[in-house]
Amino acid sequence: ATGYIVVNVYTSRAQIPIRNAQVSVTAEGSDKPKLLGFRTTNENGKTSNISVETPSLESSLSPSETKPFSVCTLKVSHPSYYSVTIADVQVFANTQTLQNVELIPLEENSKPEDRSISRTTPAQNL
Repeated sequence: ATGYIVVNVYTSRAQIPIRNAQVSVTAEGSDKPKLLGFRTTNENGKTSNISVETPSLESSLSPSETKPFSVCTLKVSHPSYYSVTIADVQVFANTQTLQNVELIPLEENSKPEDRSISRTTPAQNL
């Protein structure tokens, strides 16, 4: 099955969309991360759909050991803002996941090694 993710990038408490932010979506591969999609945000701060292979919809209808969703990692960057990495983003079959990402403007004279922020999405309690 397939699910989709759209990333909405903004600054200033969701008031200002960020155009031309670069967004990559990866999934864990057998030996290295697999690139699922790379998009640039539009004037509204949104990417187009990125397709993600997911477990079948039926796997979410009854309890089992198999998680009914796929997990991916988002990386969002723009030259004027701190980069953000979000791990464990969940995508379900036949569903569009909207992931909001707030970018924080870089401080003057910031060092390149200090220009990123990481966070992890808590797992769904299913």
